[in-house]
Amino acid sequence: MKVGYFPGCSLHATAREYEESLKSIAPALDIQLEELQDWACCGATSAHATNHALSVALPARTLMLARKQNLDKIFAPCAACYNRLASAQHALAHDKKIGQQVQSILGAPLESPVSVLSIAQLLSGLTEKIQKQSQAPLKNLKVACYYG
Repeated sequence: MKVGYFPGCSLHATAREYEESLKSIAPALDIQLEELQDWACCGATSAHATNHALSVALPARTLMLARKQNLDKIFAPCAACYNRLASAQHALAHDKKIGQQVQSILGAPLESPVSVLSIAQLLSGLTEKIQKQSQAPLKNLKVACYYG
């Protein structure tokens, strides 16, 4: 399965271990992560609190980039990035006024929607494959969450 990969601002820096883990398990699960070219911050840090149109336009640009790369799915491992991408997609689908504003900001028409996947959504259909690929029992492991 080929998916667009949106690392966001953290996965190349402060959450590097998370990215390394994802990239190491992806091949075993037949997941091809194709990083979006020329991606930018999703605006999770402050855009949504300061300017609604900008808070939709920043992640909408990412959705447009995925379409330009012929990707119909974007995987956003960071919960904050996932939230911003999914919220933008929802706003564009349900608010024509914001859609027009975002098109004006981006200077390009918004094409067909792209599926935005969280880590849970990406892995949920792969439980059996994960069990088969597991080299050690997954019981009694301490799990750490990444909140973004």
